[in-house]
Amino acid sequence: MSDEQAPAPEGGESSVLNFIPAGEVEETITTVAEHLGKDPQEVTPMVLSWLN
Repeated sequence: MSDEQAPAPEGGESSVLNFIPAGEVEETITTVAEHLGKDPQEVTPMVLSWLN
């Protein structure tokens, strides 16, 4: 049995986004926007910065 999830580095949940497949980025942006109560265009730069 192998543990495929590395421990999250300090900084919280944003590190999880490094594992999101490229095809799901748009869905992720929408989800983040809904959670923050913001427009998807407002959160796009923030989400993309997490992925870089």
